[in-house]
Amino acid sequence: MTSAGQTQPDETELNVSIAKEYFRRADAGRADLLDLMTQDVQLYFPKFGVARGRQAFREVAAGLGGVFDWVEHDSVRTTSSLQPATSSWKALRAAR
Repeated sequence: MTSAGQTQPDETELNVSIAKEYFRRADAGRADLLDLMTQDVQLYFPKFGVARGRQAFREVAAGLGGVFDWVEHDSVRTTSSLQPATSSWKALRAAR
């Protein structure tokens, strides 16, 4: 419990909040998007395959910029389903 008597968010709630913040920043085109990721970030996008690391993420994002004029995620109707935390998520939470 926190000092205000509230319980701290559980792991799932924290992961969902990070994912939602990722989509908010991505939709806004914010440069601090990478601040949500660890150095060993991994992502998959069908056109590019698997990419690892922040620099690879930048390259994928730049490639997508040439494909899409804009991107907007529907955060109101989005639902979340998470797997158990990986070491990358744990490291990110520890850094926050």
